[in-house]
Amino acid sequence: MKKDGPIIVIDDDTDDTELFKEVLSSLVTNEIVLLNDSTIVIDYLLKENCHPFLIISDISMPKRNGFELRDDMLNETQITEKKIPFLYFTSAWNEFTAEEAFKRQINGFFQKPNSIEKLKEVLSDLIDYWKNR
Repeated sequence: MKKDGPIIVIDDDTDDTELFKEVLSSLVTNEIVLLNDSTIVIDYLLKENCHPFLIISDISMPKRNGFELRDDMLNETQITEKKIPFLYFTSAWNEFTAEEAFKRQINGFFQKPNSIEKLKEVLSDLIDYWKNR
């Protein structure tokens, strides 16, 4: 994990990615990378010079959902060797999604907060945790 590396936000909802970017930019100096198409994530992460600090992903996405994306990431040794913390932030919060999420070696599963203040609080705590590891 590279603590000064970019934070990657993967979500097909442009409003959500912009909200994450706004909040994260107020908390860190890390570059914030927004990926609205989950099918490009693997190629992005396989780049030799790509060493993210953190990945935040939605679950409900077209083409490749968050579970499929995480499964594909775990099958790529070049990605798993980078030891990037992986967090789900989703509106699809229920027992099934929680069970499925934790089958995939994730570092957190969160319901998307309904306010910018709550999102900032949650992200601040998570960033503090990972920066101090």
